Amino acid sequence: GRRVLSLATSGSTLLAGTDDGIYARDDAAATWTRLQVRLDEAEEHPRVTDLVAPGPGILIAATSKGILRSGDGGRGWTRPAPGPEGAVGALIQSPSDPRTVLAAAADGIFRSEDVGAHWSRVAEPLGVEAHALAFLPGDDRVLFATTSGGLYRSDDGGAGWQRVDGGLPHSDLAGIVADGASGTLYVSDFSWGGVFRSADDGATWQRMPTDGLASDRVWTLGVEPGSSGRLVVAAAAGGMHVLSPAPSSRGGSTRADAGAKAPQAGARSSE
Repeated sequence: GRRVLSLATSGSTLLAGTDDGIYARDDAAATWTRLQVRLDEAEEHPRVTDLVAPGPGILIAATSKGILRSGDGGRGWTRPAPGPEGAVGALIQSPSDPRTVLAAAADGIFRSEDVGAHWSRVAEPLGVEAHALAFLPGDDRVLFATTSGGLYRSDDGGAGWQRVDGGLPHSDLAGIVADGASGTLYVSDFSWGGVFRSADDGATWQRMPTDGLASDRVWTLGVEPGSSGRLVVAAAAGGMHVLSPAPSSRGGSTRADAGAKAPQAGARSSE
């Protein structure tokens, strides 16, 4: 099988970005179909680290060879120019303006205001590899990026960036998710292990207990749909697990359960 690196939904179709291109499966289908990606008459097999579906039939893929875009549900693909020329690690769609998409690439931070058709660079490279992006709930001027060198924050829509301290290590922070209901932010550390939580818009962070996980090296995490603070995490030891806050303690201890529901669309899948 292929390594699944990213997930997205487009209508009733589930999309998976892998180390060998993009696969799709409709609700009624029993199997996955690989979408053919042809550029300049040649078939591509890109490593797809992130996917977004910002509009009907529109797919944007972050790949090892830049950004790829389809306007017809994956039948035809283009590489927007100008745009990122190096590997793209993460994509995110603005929650307040669905036409706006940002990309974290090896050659800078890029922004599109027409659902990925055209891109402009808004910031120089961070100097570290970006894994995932997240907006602060309720304020899409504030953007976070997990990277190979810690967590970075922008307060101006991606133009300027600073590394975050407040209790977070400057290690390989892989996953990030924002709980829109509570405003809580969660980040995972893949190199030293641990899941961290912030309840004050990312100013300070506390490490969460991860009792029950075979490994606390978590590659990706998401908020379980319809829950309050329940996290779905994919750990290095394999499988999906739920981290549940103890009922008697707001933000207190947690327990890990196997067999999780699917996380919110857009969360990364474990390698």
